[in-house]
Amino acid sequence: MVYQTNKKVNIMAKKQALFRISTRIDARVVENLKKKDFYTSSEKPEILNILMRSKGGDLGDAANIVTLLSELKDLGVKIITKSYDFISSAALPVFACGDIRIAQKASDEFFFHRAEPENNSEITKEQILEGEKESFKFMAERFNLPIKTIFDFSDEKARICALDAKELGIVNEILN
Repeated sequence: MVYQTNKKVNIMAKKQALFRISTRIDARVVENLKKKDFYTSSEKPEILNILMRSKGGDLGDAANIVTLLSELKDLGVKIITKSYDFISSAALPVFACGDIRIAQKASDEFFFHRAEPENNSEITKEQILEGEKESFKFMAERFNLPIKTIFDFSDEKARICALDAKELGIVNEILN
């Protein structure tokens, strides 16, 4: 006979840390995350809450943040990403890193679009397309959506409210 229990975990009793992203995704955000001492055993949290409000930014820097968060997950850290107001473009793969992804309000918005080279950028169109492909593949896996859906959203410059994002699996829960 198998017994199933529904144990609730008291997350308040666990060691938690907070990291805020309230700007565009760029090298400063990567460096700020590296400066945090989350990777040492004495400072490593059990749960890392990432509070996000970002209009996107550099896809390469977003990939670096995803790598850093993946390393934390490999160390046993649970990642909770929380949106407030909007998550756009290059910030979406960072949001996708969450083991739990939360929207603060039903009106929070998730904006998908194709990457564009920034002024004075030495990155080629081919490099952008390759970075996009990797980013879209990662988001498709994390959101449990076909990669074609991510490409379609981006081609359409889709703005998705938190209610629709929850139905799609982009968001796990909405607080208000």
